Amino acid sequence: MNMGRILAAAIVGAVILFIWGYVSNMLLPLGMMGVSTPSNQEALMAPMAADLTERTMFIIPSIPPDDMKDEAKMKAWGEQYKAGPRAFVVYDPTPGVIAMGGKTLGLQFGASLVAALLAALVLGCVKCGYAGRVGVVVAMGLFSWASINLSHWIWYRFPTEHLMGQLIMHGVGWLASGLVMAAIMKHTCCAIGACEAPAPTAAE
Repeated sequence: MNMGRILAAAIVGAVILFIWGYVSNMLLPLGMMGVSTPSNQEALMAPMAADLTERTMFIIPSIPPDDMKDEAKMKAWGEQYKAGPRAFVVYDPTPGVIAMGGKTLGLQFGASLVAALLAALVLGCVKCGYAGRVGVVVAMGLFSWASINLSHWIWYRFPTEHLMGQLIMHGVGWLASGLVMAAIMKHTCCAIGACEAPAPTAAE
């Protein structure tokens, strides 16, 4: 197990993901696809500020868990949900949060590093050529999109434009990271268990 190579691939991959995150969100419209700006934000926030004091999220219309056992209440909620409109809201009253502050950016890089480290550990157990290793990294990125973003689109009614924007962001980001990580991780023994390193090929 070559932990030095695994860590190097994870760090480089995280840097690429972080830079791509900046480009896709700040320089391209990908991160804001499907996101609208309400015409009267103060009017929307005022009722929530009056009733909510903690960081939370909720769905409108919603039904308390205890009422799910009541057939009549479930039916009434289902009809209300079917008629619409519907909303998925994340609310945070915490003061002093800086949108592009150092803490937020640091946490985001940490998240990218964890994701890239997991990808590098998986690559350490892959016995295939360069293109195959790149494909594994891209597949991991698309797996996260399918398991999270696609579910949000299905259950919470996220806009289709947002879903497609996230698909591009995940696909391009992990492709760019995979191209470099796969080169670093060639012929690395398995990080999770014993395995044989593949024999060098003419292309590598």
